[in-house]
Amino acid sequence: MKRIVSSSESCAVSVSLLLISYQQKKYIEEALQSTLSQDYSGLQVVVSDDASTDGTWEIIQKIAASYKGQHQVIIRRNESNRGMAANFNEGLKCCSGELIVVQAGDDISESYRVSSLVKLWVNNRKEPDMLYSNVTWINEDGSLIKVDQKNPVIPSVDEIKRGSFFIAGGMAAAYSRRLFSKFGYLSEVVRTEDYVLTFRAIISGGLAFEPAALVKYRQHPQSEMAKRQNLSYDYQITRMYSAAKVAEAEDRFRSWKISQHNGCLYKMKLRMALFSVRIHHQSLTGTFWQRIGCAFLALFSLRLKFFFSILKRDVTRMLKGENKSPE
Repeated sequence: MKRIVSSSESCAVSVSLLLISYQQKKYIEEALQSTLSQDYSGLQVVVSDDASTDGTWEIIQKIAASYKGQHQVIIRRNESNRGMAANFNEGLKCCSGELIVVQAGDDISESYRVSSLVKLWVNNRKEPDMLYSNVTWINEDGSLIKVDQKNPVIPSVDEIKRGSFFIAGGMAAAYSRRLFSKFGYLSEVVRTEDYVLTFRAIISGGLAFEPAALVKYRQHPQSEMAKRQNLSYDYQITRMYSAAKVAEAEDRFRSWKISQHNGCLYKMKLRMALFSVRIHHQSLTGTFWQRIGCAFLALFSLRLKFFFSILKRDVTRMLKGENKSPE
């Protein structure tokens, strides 16, 4: 007999499961049915489609219309194709849960995925801002490739500051609502949400890991992982890193504490850092003339940085009394 987990057993945690879809006609039915089969009662299922043209949206509509189960189902569609980050943001706006579980439209969630993540979150006093698990890798027809047995060591904030690089798999992730309340939505230049949201979670409430494989992660020619692997390694890492650095600079500008004396200088410095990162990102992904323009802007930004360094030195000396006129 299938056991339905009452939300009262998990301290009445409200949960939304956000399913992101685009051009996944072959897999969307199995993916959506796996969300509707979750054993956690009172679940809100939100489907956000990025203007699919292959029949994906029609399948979503049909399943949603015929569903008679216990979960609340919300479906929405972009009027035009806007990309992963924008579609993620629009779906997020429909989610009301304090915990938001994310799934791709070609993957499959185990029926106990949500209840397992809720238990993990409650056991950690709802402090982590990101939860994730191991995954089962499957191929295009659903055959087993491998089962992850990872036991990752999550770096500290200090290790991240020293340059440690760590990504928690977004294909098996869940996020607290407060993470988005604190940092806002994703920048639409972001290609894959896990690069940015992992960083945000580490510098905020932290991460928690579930060793069980809670998601069947599908590999096929149109999957996100396959698209990454089709790029050259250097271009892929540099582009994704630059996109993540844009979000990092924005996050720090929002969240850093600015002291009374050096607040203006720090704001100028952070704005320059964000400006430089955006130039770097555009120089990698823009057209020829955009890249030429970025080269001139980069030279201009270097001159401004030099000016600000001199200004900071003079103001610091003034605050310390080093430039006082002799009496």
